Amino acid sequence: MGGPDVVPFREEHLEDAARLLAVRHARHRESEPLLSERYEEPSVAREEIERILASAPEAASLAAARWVEEGRTRTPCSPRPTTRSYSMPGGG
Repeated sequence: MGGPDVVPFREEHLEDAARLLAVRHARHRESEPLLSERYEEPSVAREEIERILASAPEAASLAAARWVEEGRTRTPCSPRPTTRSYSMPGGG
């Protein structure tokens, strides 16, 4: 069995990418309920993908490569374990 088939991201990939991002975000919210619900809607997820691609196509390519690499070591759409702590502005 060979490795993943990597192709340039094209317009034809947007719908599937938006659906995947929406599902992944919904699963991430299960462990981080303060995240916004809005990205669970594929149309909103698509707008975000389009915004990122328009503003920084190189960064989007690197993020996609990282996602492929991470997919080899963990199940898709599962939140990444973290040891980071977060604080709200103003100490909240």
